[in-house]
Amino acid sequence: MKYFIVELRFGENKQHWIACCENEADAESLAKEANGSLPNARSEVKALEGDPPFLLKPDNVRQWR
Repeated sequence: MKYFIVELRFGENKQHWIACCENEADAESLAKEANGSLPNARSEVKALEGDPPFLLKPDNVRQWR
């Protein structure tokens, strides 16, 4: 499993999510479907370099900032 940073943007609002999953598409889906995520948000997904700020179970996502 890999860690990804997913940035969701809607207007001036922005959220960052950390996802633990197999690929970027899964990370994007997990973040967009997460409770509390911005609706109809544009997204950008990047592989996380280095250690994650916290550990997650596989196929999970958590809001970071």
